[in-house]
Amino acid sequence: VGGLPDSIVDAGTLATNSVDSAELIDGAVDNSHMAAMAASKLTGDIAAARMPAGSVLQVVHDGNKTNVAINSTSWALFSSAMTKTMTPRAASSKFLLQYNIAAEIVANSGLAFKFTRTVGGTETDLFVPSAGYELYSNADGHNMRATDQYLDSPNTTSAVTYKVYARGYNSTAVAINIGHYRSDITYMEIAG
Repeated sequence: VGGLPDSIVDAGTLATNSVDSAELIDGAVDNSHMAAMAASKLTGDIAAARMPAGSVLQVVHDGNKTNVAINSTSWALFSSAMTKTMTPRAASSKFLLQYNIAAEIVANSGLAFKFTRTVGGTETDLFVPSAGYELYSNADGHNMRATDQYLDSPNTTSAVTYKVYARGYNSTAVAINIGHYRSDITYMEIAG
């Protein structure tokens, strides 16, 4: 019961693999021993709560090349690729929303886009251009791109759905994704 005196048993007197983690006392493996551990020994996820502010926690990206005509001043979803649902890892998370939309704007026409957020069935406008449009041409047609971003703080851990809507400046038809162009979204959760 008294055991051996100190310094009698050392690494040279122990059989290989005779000591496992069950025989170690709390604190036996300290920071100095952990510093030499190979990164390949680390597995599993790091909890979002342990990530420093500004860390990217998750990313969703999608795009669409389908040609869509917009000929109304009413807001409309023009592509399911622009709608994504994400579940925040923490209530303090922020979401960086970005779109890059290609369009062909004909004379005296234009387009506007907006982000919305839906949580628990309630949809909220996040960004609506104050001028009523982002792309406009008063002359011959032009191929243009609308690029914008918005930083959202939904303050929830419930599922959040983000969408991009489009509307025309007037009833003149304009085309999204004309020819070989495509439109993309990227939504990123950022640790708060």
